Amino acid sequence: MRKPQTNQKTTKIMTNGGRSMDTVDLIASGYEWTCPKCETLNEEIEVTEKVSCRNCRRIFKVQDYSHAIE
Repeated sequence: MRKPQTNQKTTKIMTNGGRSMDTVDLIASGYEWTCPKCETLNEEIEVTEKVSCRNCRRIFKVQDYSHAIE
């Protein structure tokens, strides 16, 4: 599994008003799913074809994935 990136770059860009503004890179932190057998909340750092519950160790095929919108 890939390790999440922890470093952030900042750069300056010019806005329409001629003032500079700092920028940041956004990095998704992972995915959550609840085991349908034991109801344990699991976390993954990347999308894979199959996942394993950290509590009951059952393996499930990933049907779909999405990003949370707040």
